Amino acid sequence: MESQDAKTENPQLDWRDLAAELSQNVEGEVHFDSAWRAMYATDASNYRQVPIGVVVPKNKEDVLTAIAACKKFGAPVFSRGAGTSLAGQCCNVAVVSTGRTAFDLADVLQMSLQQASRSASVEHPHA
Repeated sequence: MESQDAKTENPQLDWRDLAAELSQNVEGEVHFDSAWRAMYATDASNYRQVPIGVVVPKNKEDVLTAIAACKKFGAPVFSRGAGTSLAGQCCNVAVVSTGRTAFDLADVLQMSLQQASRSASVEHPHA
């Protein structure tokens, strides 16, 4: 993990500790370096928002672990598909969770944030 100056909307967010926790607990890839953040800062539009970091989950447990860690540190989470939106919908100052290699989040998981409990649930659509 390369040293960098992650810009966030929350100056209280300790991205270094968040990155360390994600790196220790996620089986997939965790990237908080400038190169990866730059790759996920754009989509097919001219819009640009540099994310806090990028998580490439290997399985659904990684998704849950990443969401829990981000909640603990007060970091927003953004789930991204192929990055082909034309109006900046897949760019955000958040920890970006992408299914680019391990599995397709849209096809494998149905995720819903429950406002009342402020927790995440993951369900397999074919179960």
